[in-house]
Amino acid sequence: MNTVFGVYRRYSHSWIKPIGQDTGIQIYNCIAKKKVPFITRNKEFLTWYTCGPTVYDSSHIGHASCYVKLDIIQRILRRYYNLNLITVMNVTDIDDKIIRRSKELKQSPTEVSRKYEKEFLNDLKILGIQMPDIMVRVTDKIDLIVRFIEKLLNDGYAYRSNDGSVYFDTSKLNCYGKLQNISKDSHEESFKKSSADFALWKSAKPGEPYWETKWGPGRPGWHIECSALASFFLGDELDVHAGGIDLQFPHHENEEAQSCAYFTKQQWVNYWIHTGHLHYGDAQKMSKSLKNTITITEMLEICSSNDFRMACLMSHYSKNMEFSTELIKTAKGVIDHYKNFLSHCSAYTDCTLNVKLNQNVLKENLANVEKEIGCALSDDFDTARALKSLHNLTSNVNKMLTNSPPIPEDAMNSNVEILACANYVSNILSTFGINLNPKSHTTKQENNFEDLLETLINFRQSVRSTALEQKDIAYLKFCDEVRNNLAQLGIVLKDYGKKTSVSKRIKENRETKRGYVVVVMKILRDYKCSSFPIIYEEVRDHEKYPEYLITLEMDGSNVTGIDDTIDVENYFSGSTNNLGSSLCISKYLEDFYELFDVFTDTKGELLLNSFKYPIQHYLFHVTSDCKCSKCILSCFPNHDPKMPLPFICTENSLKFWNIILNY
Repeated sequence: MNTVFGVYRRYSHSWIKPIGQDTGIQIYNCIAKKKVPFITRNKEFLTWYTCGPTVYDSSHIGHASCYVKLDIIQRILRRYYNLNLITVMNVTDIDDKIIRRSKELKQSPTEVSRKYEKEFLNDLKILGIQMPDIMVRVTDKIDLIVRFIEKLLNDGYAYRSNDGSVYFDTSKLNCYGKLQNISKDSHEESFKKSSADFALWKSAKPGEPYWETKWGPGRPGWHIECSALASFFLGDELDVHAGGIDLQFPHHENEEAQSCAYFTKQQWVNYWIHTGHLHYGDAQKMSKSLKNTITITEMLEICSSNDFRMACLMSHYSKNMEFSTELIKTAKGVIDHYKNFLSHCSAYTDCTLNVKLNQNVLKENLANVEKEIGCALSDDFDTARALKSLHNLTSNVNKMLTNSPPIPEDAMNSNVEILACANYVSNILSTFGINLNPKSHTTKQENNFEDLLETLINFRQSVRSTALEQKDIAYLKFCDEVRNNLAQLGIVLKDYGKKTSVSKRIKENRETKRGYVVVVMKILRDYKCSSFPIIYEEVRDHEKYPEYLITLEMDGSNVTGIDDTIDVENYFSGSTNNLGSSLCISKYLEDFYELFDVFTDTKGELLLNSFKYPIQHYLFHVTSDCKCSKCILSCFPNHDPKMPLPFICTENSLKFWNIILNY
């Protein structure tokens, strides 16, 4: 095994297929360099060890992506394949980085490690990551590690150096280099026989923590910790060992080597699972040492844990991820799609939406998708492919619900197939750890906004139901105005008789939330809602307004903010404010209704035959100086030419008419 300086050597090894239960899964194996059958040694359980954190600083989203991806795989094994996982994770609470950090903070290593360990555990909880069955600190098991090293010394796989440290002798093991082909020269570092050798025990340095042993005071090396702890809890052979791809070498390579030496066997871990890096801003991985990190706390200010988990699901666990606002925006959109799908299914099953569906087509679609997702998950846990199939199912069902012909309200209608589709989608997403409960996995501010939104929607529903019973056209117009204004803010209400379904596509920014409150303020100011005093007061006095830096002043026409004041009239009619120019549609809705004689049927749909000219004419035939009597400008004979129309801007007119056409 000796080499000459400048001459390189490569190692070649074979993976040993375990004997046991074939799960039907194909998983990538870094030793075999290909996908292999995933076989568990025991029918009753599967052992899994995960390399935990070194707790010297706040965890960043690179850590989050690793642990979320591993959590997804564990959930699939548990819930989809019904495997009984036994999981262990270590916490490295003594390390060079912790010692350096303690000196910076002028705290003891124990104080530093306990602080960031607590923070890490809280991060796991917030991210929805299942806790391991056993989580163990390195410093709590020093005696185990010492005994592990003693055996390696006694068996001739380790040696003591002149400085009092203990090193593993890689030349004594013929299976070193199996996880990653290694090329190296023979340059020898001080105290080591070979550059490939690694520390099992580090000799004590002045002012640093240490433990007494037969070979002298010191502390354990990084690699020996995981070997000793994993072996103590899970035995001499592990089904799965997992961590980030950056741990494959040298950490996992060295773990495998010293464990094979300890147990005198050729293979300690049967399956290594490595997650890809998370990049941010450039091609480098996210790393504390590179100082290019975003902490998990910082991330949760811009997205929910649900959003981040969906982003992880959208790519293969072994691939690198590029964290960006575009990625999170896409993930949010995917989650909203599934929420809207379940909302449509609920509208159908509670008879709010009465349409005739082809049950055989539904069953066929569901059966095909179940098969496709099974194939995707058995192919190295390909969640991206599984999501694509799931999205195809929900899109097809949504189209059927939207485009199918209506049936009488009292007609018999089977809910079984729709419920089967909805339950399957919910179960798969739940298997992945996605919870579509609107109050779950959101920030405090998001929850407050949901409360505020729910209050307004319930209030509108009460007003609308009463107005329908009393045939009060004025209040029905008021309800339609609320619906149209909310649509501009990404909250789509669809009325079905006396019932309403909600599809929420809330834009996560302060401007939108302030605009939403302006809508509420205008409603309260203009209508006073005297027929509904209790609900009126609830909306007016809603305790969550301060969350959006807004205070409602009911005596005037203004919405007063902590940092500025919004004039309601100017806000709705001003052309300089994008949100205002969109919302000013409401200023002209009354004229719009008079012109087109809009009325609703039992499904609350706008009747397109009330339009005198093709809809395209109203969409595009718009200029401020147009004299055409067919133009949209003629819709508003009393229009003040100094005031902007919402239809001058092509983008705003498109938005408006798209909303109208979707009713």
